Amino acid sequence: MTETGLLIRRLGDGLRGIMPAGAATVLDAAPRLDVMVLEVAGGHLTWNVLAGPALPAAVIDDVELAQEWVWAIYGEPIALALDQADATVRTDRPTLPSPDANSSERADASFPIGFDRDRAAGLSGESRPGEFAVGAPLSGLAASAWRLAFALWVSRWWPASTLDGIAALDQRLLDQEIAELTEECESLLDGADAIGPEVEARVESLGRASDYALAAGDEIPNGMVLGRGVGGWDWRCCPPGLVDASEKAVSWQVIRDAGVTTIAVAVATAPGLTGAVPAYLRPWARVATGGDVREVALRSSGGSWSSEIAFATTGSTVRVDVYVPGFGLAPGAESYSATVGSPVAGSASASRLPGSSGTRLDAASPSVPGESELRSRIRELASGRLRRAAAPLGVSSDVPGATFGGVSPDAPLLAEIAAAADDSDF
Repeated sequence: MTETGLLIRRLGDGLRGIMPAGAATVLDAAPRLDVMVLEVAGGHLTWNVLAGPALPAAVIDDVELAQEWVWAIYGEPIALALDQADATVRTDRPTLPSPDANSSERADASFPIGFDRDRAAGLSGESRPGEFAVGAPLSGLAASAWRLAFALWVSRWWPASTLDGIAALDQRLLDQEIAELTEECESLLDGADAIGPEVEARVESLGRASDYALAAGDEIPNGMVLGRGVGGWDWRCCPPGLVDASEKAVSWQVIRDAGVTTIAVAVATAPGLTGAVPAYLRPWARVATGGDVREVALRSSGGSWSSEIAFATTGSTVRVDVYVPGFGLAPGAESYSATVGSPVAGSASASRLPGSSGTRLDAASPSVPGESELRSRIRELASGRLRRAAAPLGVSSDVPGATFGGVSPDAPLLAEIAAAADDSDF
């Protein structure tokens, strides 16, 4: 593991944080696709899945309860520092901003770690007030916690896609490994993040990319095709297992026939989706045309979710968002629009109609990499892990870091090994 600076912080409302530089936490305004979360005794731990095994960020609401595992995850110096930060004020403590008049604590204020900084610097490079440079490998509990958080993250965010050739994972195997890892992390969890209910087995025969005809084809019996587009969707707006995770999953075309303009939408279904889907889980499409916005329920047909919407007139652009009502982020919400990036590279299929001079339906420019870019990196991660899982015993010799029981912390999960072995359709 590379060296990481840890900062003990006071976050307000009685919360304490142990923060690697730039780490995301459960206090962030909107959920991020690349963040793994694990509910633990006395708080929550978070990791960035793209960073691989590393020390987590911690948001602690009960310091006394959390101290039962802080020492095992971060080491004894950090546990002592957290305890001292809560109990005393050191004379060499840096000057902090004055608390607000109506608040007993200043949010986001940094504490010194509460032990000899010269000793910390001697252990692992230069240290500054409030920081401890960590260069030691992950402990066994930290490694198991990372694997448990990853398995739970995979259950929600694995980018299964027939179009992109990323196999779906067997939920039964995931649940089995989650149960085993939950037992390993018993001292950390204290009953939190227990295994979920059993799920039905996935079908063995999955569709091929060639089976999916996105949107309507070029052959239109009547009328004229005015425009078409293909794009992705925001994974935060639908539960897993309903929609293909590809950036080519959502397609639309505008058809003009007998004075009526119709926008046909088609969305590729997730690999292995069979049987009837309850009405409350069926995806909807929100179609915006530069002024008029309409929403329609999608129906399942031939490997895709599809529907058509008639418009009296259309603007110069079309944007299609896919979502399940009442789940995750709602299309059009401020938190949604602020994070999706540009429409072509964002969470929706959007484009300017040919020959128009209008303005695209751009969302606000995000301060973080676009959602499309982030989804692409997650797909690369999944593809790489499946390639590694196809190696003998699912273990690759090029994986850095310490091993526990002969297995690297980020060795493939059982479900990944099984998916990689059954690649006849991928």
